[in-house]
Amino acid sequence: MDVALAENNANLAQRRAQDLFDEAEQDASFSVQEDLDHLEHKLRSAIARRELTVHFQPYFCVNSNKIAGYEALARWPQRDGSFIPPSIFIDVAEKTGQINELSALLFEIACKEAREWPSHLTLSFNISALQLHTEDFANDILTFVKQWDLPPERLELELTESKLVIEGKRACKALADLRDAGVRIALDDLGTGYSSFLRLSKMPVDKLKIDRHFIAECQEDHRVKKIVEAMISLGKGLGATIVAEGVETEEQLYIVQHMGCDIAQGFLLGTPRDAQHVNHDISYEASVVVPLSTRLRAG
Repeated sequence: MDVALAENNANLAQRRAQDLFDEAEQDASFSVQEDLDHLEHKLRSAIARRELTVHFQPYFCVNSNKIAGYEALARWPQRDGSFIPPSIFIDVAEKTGQINELSALLFEIACKEAREWPSHLTLSFNISALQLHTEDFANDILTFVKQWDLPPERLELELTESKLVIEGKRACKALADLRDAGVRIALDDLGTGYSSFLRLSKMPVDKLKIDRHFIAECQEDHRVKKIVEAMISLGKGLGATIVAEGVETEEQLYIVQHMGCDIAQGFLLGTPRDAQHVNHDISYEASVVVPLSTRLRAG
């Protein structure tokens, strides 16, 4: 009974964490209706004042049950405690030409935190497809990591699957140059974008992240599960690490483990947390080996 109760409480806690973030997004939904010029000015001021920050969500090695690294997630807190969702302010940054300044601020914050982590933990950082087409993008990234003392081998850049990413010689060369320097490249939201098998075969990618919607449905829909299995087989054939995103139940974790995913990420395993909480988690992880099943029961 105690184990069952603990498992139930853990599941409730994870769902509540998701609800809290959803509520924060709803609280900030007014921003969608605001005039673009106003949001542009507001964001520019926030960047200049360094009001934006980064939270980190862990991802786990399925076989070892250990934290493999953290994904940096942009956050724009408001005075009332709510957050303007990244889907809004990143879109504004891209439309108004502020994406490079925004990304530079967030990248600096993330790198300064990650350089203090144990050397086996990687930092995963999302970049805009537009940035890939800017001149000297790869050189700028390598200059930044050198400036902030983060080895390139500990950095992973995440790209959303889209035409802007996979088309263009400049973008492909930037990715190739980064990989040659040791930076790893991940393709996010696999299965929801525009990439063909031919383009995917030519992309310099180290990691493929299966979109959370596939993970959510593969438990109930046999056809979706077959598609996920095909994605995993494709990724393995390309020599890529396979990540299951959006793991929210123990059943989903069991499924992705047995289908051959290498990495699992989702609210079941860990919610996005600020740097202070992450450092506490890392210290605890280093002091005691915690089996994944025990971690889940403990909530």
